[in-house]
Amino acid sequence: MEGLITAVDHLDDVIRLIRRARDADEAQAGLMNRYLLSENQAKAILAMTLRQLTGLEIEKLRQEKTDLNHRIENLESILASRERVLDILKAEFREIKEKFGDDRRTTVELQAYDMQIEDLIPEEDNVVTITNTGYIKRLPVSVYRKQRRGGKGVTGMDTKDEDYVVDLFVASTHDFILFFSSKGKVFKRKAFKLPAAGRYARGKPVVNLLERLDPDEKVEAMIPTRDFPQDRFLVFVTKRGRIKRTGFAEFQNIRESGIRAIRLNEGDELIDVQIAGGNEEVILASAGGYANRFPIDDVRPMGRPAAGVAGMRVRTGDEVVSMALSTNPEAELLTVLSSGYGKRTTTSEYRKTRRGSKGVRTTSAKYAKGRVIAVKVVQPEEHLLVTTKAGVVIRCAVADISVKGRAARGVRLQRLGEGDEVVAVARVIEEEEQDRALNAEPSAKSEKPSG
Repeated sequence: MEGLITAVDHLDDVIRLIRRARDADEAQAGLMNRYLLSENQAKAILAMTLRQLTGLEIEKLRQEKTDLNHRIENLESILASRERVLDILKAEFREIKEKFGDDRRTTVELQAYDMQIEDLIPEEDNVVTITNTGYIKRLPVSVYRKQRRGGKGVTGMDTKDEDYVVDLFVASTHDFILFFSSKGKVFKRKAFKLPAAGRYARGKPVVNLLERLDPDEKVEAMIPTRDFPQDRFLVFVTKRGRIKRTGFAEFQNIRESGIRAIRLNEGDELIDVQIAGGNEEVILASAGGYANRFPIDDVRPMGRPAAGVAGMRVRTGDEVVSMALSTNPEAELLTVLSSGYGKRTTTSEYRKTRRGSKGVRTTSAKYAKGRVIAVKVVQPEEHLLVTTKAGVVIRCAVADISVKGRAARGVRLQRLGEGDEVVAVARVIEEEEQDRALNAEPSAKSEKPSG
C-alpha cells in the first residue's frame, strides 16, 4: 500500500520511467533504485490499472493505508496485553454459546465406559494345543485341511525330540479357559490372551501364563466356557480312579495365583475334568483296556476342597487315562489307541457295573499293540483332530471310522512313522464343512449310515 501511494505521489515521473524502460525487469529495477522500494512494492506499481489513477481511487488508497495503520496498532496492542487477549476470548466464547449453545446430549459420569482390548478382538474358533513340556499356542481351525482317514496328516507343531503334543481343543477367542493342573489346582485366563502362533511354531511356555505352577506340575485339562451356570457341575477324575462332582459356579472367582480344585491323595494325579448336567452316565477307561460305566448320581455333589470317591478300581500296573460322559445309552463311544487304531462302539455294549468296580473289557490292548489313549462320546457328523508324539495332526470324519464290538481293536486312523504314537484326540464339529465334503464325495456318503 505504501508503494502504491508513493507511485501516486510521483505519478508523472513514474510513468516516464516506465515508458523509457525496455522491459518489465528494467522498469522494476528503476523503480526500486529511484524510490528505494522493495521488490513486492515495485511489482505492485507495475500491476496497477489505469482506473487506480483516478482521483476517487487515489483517495481510497490513502484511506485504506490509514485503516491498515490503525489495525496494525490495535493488533500489536492486543499481543502486548494478556488482559485484552482474555477479554477477546471470553467475548468470542459468549458469541459461540449464544449462537450454537444447546442442552448437553452426552452424560458426564465419574465412571465412564472403559473399552477393553477384548472389544477389539474378533470372535473366531481357534485350536489350542499344549505339549508335555508346557508349550501352548492357538491358531485358527481353518489352518488344518481335512484329510481322509488313513492319510499321513500335516505337521501341527514343530517339536523337539523330548517335546510332543499332549492335548488340544477348540475354543472361541472370547471364551474363558480354565486350566486344571496335575496337582489339582485351577487357573482362569481369556482365550485371546493365549499366544497366537503359526502351524509350524511350537508356541510359548504355559508358565508365562500360569506363573504359580510348580516345576513338577503340568496342565492336565483345559475347559473353555463363556459363563459359570448354577445348574452345571465339573466332574474330576484321577489316574488312581478317584472321581468328584462339584458345582461349576464354585469356580467363577479364581484369583491370579489359582485355587484348589480337588484334594489329591498321596501319589495321585488329576487326569481329566469335564462339564456335566447331573443326568449323565460316566465311562472311565484305563490304559490297559478296561472301562467302568455307572450313573453320575452315584457320585454325590461335593465341595471344592473334597478329594472325591472311588470311581474305578484299577488293576496293578494300570491307570485311568480317560473319562467320557453320556446321556444316551445308544450314543457311540470312540476308542483311540496309541498304535493309531480307533473304533466306534455303542455305549449300551458296555455293561453297567457300579462305582468303584474294575469295569469290563473295552479293547484287546495286547492284540492292538498299544494302550488306550482316549474314550470319547462322538457323533457321526463330527470331525477328529488326531495328534501324534511327533507333532503330526490328521483331520478325518467320525463317519469314516467303523463301528466295532466292545473288545475289537478297530480300524487304522493314522499311519504312524517309526517310533511315533498317538497322544491326543480332539473333536471338531463343523456342519457346513461336513455338508460340503459329503456333497463333493457322494460315494463316501453312501458308505456310512446317517447320524
